[in-house]
Amino acid sequence: MSEPINDPIALFGAWYRDAEASKVKNPNAMTLATATA
Repeated sequence: MSEPINDPIALFGAWYRDAEASKVKNPNAMTLATATA
């Protein structure tokens, strides 16, 4: 098991590299949801 990454930018970089390596169609896609009460 590896050490946890405390830097959020480095953590995102690790996630992004994993997404690219998995050959998903669009690794930089995102979803945004909002709600009002």
